[in-house]
Amino acid sequence: MTIRILPRSALLRRCALALALSALPFVHASSAVAASAIGTVAPDLAKALASVPKGALVIAAPLATDMPTTRGDELAVRVATQVAGKLDGARVHNAPLSLSAAHAAAAKSPAFVWVQTEVKKGELRVTVDAFPVVTNSWDRLRRISPPPLAHAFASRPADAEVRSFYPPVLLEQTKVHKARHGEGEVLAMACGDLDADGGLELALVTRNRVSVGRLRSGGYVVERAAPWASLAKRAPVPLREPLATAFFGLDGLLVGLSDRGGVRLDAALAPKDALRGLPVSAAAGCASLLPEASAFDGMVLACVPPPAPPVPVPTKPTPAGKPKPPVEDGLVPPTTRFDAFAALDLVSKEGVTSTVIAAREPGGKLRLRRGDVTQVLENVGAQMLLADLDLDGEPEIVFSQDTGDDALTVLTWTKNGFQQRLRVPAPTGIRAVAACPPEERGVPALALAVGATFSADPAKPGLPEVWLVR
Repeated sequence: MTIRILPRSALLRRCALALALSALPFVHASSAVAASAIGTVAPDLAKALASVPKGALVIAAPLATDMPTTRGDELAVRVATQVAGKLDGARVHNAPLSLSAAHAAAAKSPAFVWVQTEVKKGELRVTVDAFPVVTNSWDRLRRISPPPLAHAFASRPADAEVRSFYPPVLLEQTKVHKARHGEGEVLAMACGDLDADGGLELALVTRNRVSVGRLRSGGYVVERAAPWASLAKRAPVPLREPLATAFFGLDGLLVGLSDRGGVRLDAALAPKDALRGLPVSAAAGCASLLPEASAFDGMVLACVPPPAPPVPVPTKPTPAGKPKPPVEDGLVPPTTRFDAFAALDLVSKEGVTSTVIAAREPGGKLRLRRGDVTQVLENVGAQMLLADLDLDGEPEIVFSQDTGDDALTVLTWTKNGFQQRLRVPAPTGIRAVAACPPEERGVPALALAVGATFSADPAKPGLPEVWLVR
């Protein structure tokens, strides 16, 4: 048996960036980024409370959570305060109360809103019920509770603002869980909940097919798979060494392969939409390949073009000549030509949002941009992503190595520079990397696809592996 060892540069070119975050809207260069979890939940809930009388009292319920905290009351009141701020003339009670105690506390108010906050499996879940106040003395004595005037529920992934009410996450204490897989050479991977059953799934992309499965008993168990031939037509100019991408977003799985192009899949892995380019970020959109450079080139645009604006009725004759096409907003990478890209909507502990962008030049130079601040990292491998892994409001840069023995490196980008938080050696090479949404202990995790271990026994060949770092 002959084993051909590819040089590191060739291995890296044969792999592609992979990043999995919670589905986020397309980020326009000229618009504000997504707001914090609490900041977006409150207005959604307020829409369902339009019938609540002016001057209602908003009361928080005690926090329900699956993680220990000594600041649960503060978080519950913070959410209730945000809801009260969206209601006309509403006031907020300064401490959480049970429902029966809330009825008593609101006796002199026209109505009250009871806000139940949960933080479980890394998700902020808020339920609101608006109640009329019982004015009849006999009903109050009998403790009759009238039905609610309105009811609403909203949820968001927990972010740094929510996590600030809990003890800090120590990335240095993470553990690596390993599982074998039989998918062959993985080019990209994603991590998320595609079928909305509450459990995380892994999507692995190879040159032959896309599969979705879970880690069980030390192995990757495929639950659904689809060959590329059934998903997209072959590209007219495929790359000699393919690039692939994968993300959960737009209510489905976004996958791309330089041999085929980009496509959005549903939970059954059936193709729904052809994408204009390969998806390079769940938050940002798609990029176009430049085949002669084996890299992406130009702006990052929405994967699905926005609908054309209505044609205005002219009030006066238009000048001769071709009409100018509408200008579409997009995201400008820190470098015009790149083979790895990441974008992160970052939420601080105070709920302030900002956008962090990273793009890797084919030579291994990673260019970063955070607002008006730019930084450069050298010798960064092609497997790269951005995430707030400890939910402290500071971004982590996760990447493989461009030279020497491969390893997963995690740096935190603070106002004082870069701080190394974690380094996981990967002697067989990192083929793909993805960030998993919070689940266990309410914190995100990292998923890696690594090469097969060497086996001297032909009857027991080494298999490639998926590593879960959390």
